[in-house]
Amino acid sequence: APPFETESVTSTYQLISNCDYKIPPHLSLLAVEFIQSMLTQDPDYRSCLTDPPATAFGLKLQSHPFLVEGFTPSTLPSSALNTTPVFTDSSLSHGKGPDTQDKIFSSAVNIPTQERSESSTGCGSFSPLFSPFGSKVKGFFTTKKKFLDQAIDGLTACLAVKKCDSFYEDQTVLKLAPVFISKWVDYSNKFGFGFQMSDGSVGVLFNDKTKIGCTADTDMVEFTDLNGKTFSFHWDENANQPFPELSERVDMLKYYIHYMDENLADSITFLPGMETIKTGQKTKVPQLSIWSRHGDCVVMEMSDNMVQINHMSDHIKVVIWGFEGSLLVTLISTGSSQTYSLANPSPLNIRSKLENTLKELKKLSKKKATEGNI
Repeated sequence: APPFETESVTSTYQLISNCDYKIPPHLSLLAVEFIQSMLTQDPDYRSCLTDPPATAFGLKLQSHPFLVEGFTPSTLPSSALNTTPVFTDSSLSHGKGPDTQDKIFSSAVNIPTQERSESSTGCGSFSPLFSPFGSKVKGFFTTKKKFLDQAIDGLTACLAVKKCDSFYEDQTVLKLAPVFISKWVDYSNKFGFGFQMSDGSVGVLFNDKTKIGCTADTDMVEFTDLNGKTFSFHWDENANQPFPELSERVDMLKYYIHYMDENLADSITFLPGMETIKTGQKTKVPQLSIWSRHGDCVVMEMSDNMVQINHMSDHIKVVIWGFEGSLLVTLISTGSSQTYSLANPSPLNIRSKLENTLKELKKLSKKKATEGNI
């Protein structure tokens, strides 16, 4: 929001006259000094873009340490026209020193645009920055979810048999498939990660780890706070919500639904010849536990004993899920889908894909351990 914005024009003008504004506490010292040099009440000491400065005491913004010191990317993505680029720690380390300037790279990737994507079911940046709702709910998740570890163990055992030792080339293809993630959008540089399931239900994992979702018919909304407490209520277009403090969250849910409907290409939701199975979902709407994105892979663990890996280079979704005490793996592509049991050695035709999937699951597990979300 603008630094002097209030609910009334009178109070806004009063703040401007007094040069009364608040600076977010997470900003660096150089960033604070940069802002203060522009928002100075005495115009003689105010920084400006003119060269030389208009007054003897003014500073030239172009030469401020905030702009000329530290990390400077060699290039910026086109998405920088719409949102702040996001850089990882590794990109910052590459930028230290004059001899490494050519090696600087940006990890920022395209975020949602107003154009429909025909080749991708999601877009966004790698790392969340902040949540607009962070101060409203406090606490931490305490429920331990171990399905990801089970998936890693099951996939490791499935791949343990080498090619030359495998006698299971004709492993039975099962005619079962789970409800899977058909669309996703990474808007974590502002709000969070949104997704749509193949049954039409929608969910959002906000940057502050709270969750909201709705059923496919948008009749029921479910919100989960940081303590894992869930609130369910009926969708009401007239804003007659039983929890008015959640109105902003509901509005954001509507935004994600509208965006995915209008801007993301329709994805496969019906798998011919496959019986769709709803896995052990304890909530009315789907909930995303954790997600990560590395290279061309997006990994998403759900709270219903399912983890999905989207390989964007070849548009193949790999879903590992639990059914009647067994671990199954389903591969979904544009033209076909197959489901196998992880209790048997991997068929040769999908072995390479499963090996890459295992690497991504281990990365997600490491992220969970680092964040304390185990």
